[in-house]
Amino acid sequence: MMQLRAATAADIEAMCELLLEHGPNPWNHLPEAEVRAHLAAIAGGATRALLAEQEGVLQGFVSHRLTDDFAAHQPPSRSGQVHGYICEAVVHARQAGQGLGSRLLRGVVEGLLE
Repeated sequence: MMQLRAATAADIEAMCELLLEHGPNPWNHLPEAEVRAHLAAIAGGATRALLAEQEGVLQGFVSHRLTDDFAAHQPPSRSGQVHGYICEAVVHARQAGQGLGSRLLRGVVEGLLE
């Protein structure tokens, strides 16, 4: 059974490995140094992630941040607010097409709305 949970600092290396192995494709260039820096920020709380595990093995995750970095792209009524920004979304190739990515994204959005 697939379990969802919040990422911790102890998950960072497995997340890097999964993303670097199963994330690259023709439209998603993933420079390793930037990936590692982004996910390392989980330890300090600047980056958050929702993980999917099956029998203790990482199967996918969605990372996100709360930021005001994109305020210039918001309507004036929301320009001063913090926004959720989805950074990375990846599932193991064995899980592709089974709805896991959608489930993770829904979980992150629901968590941001709380």
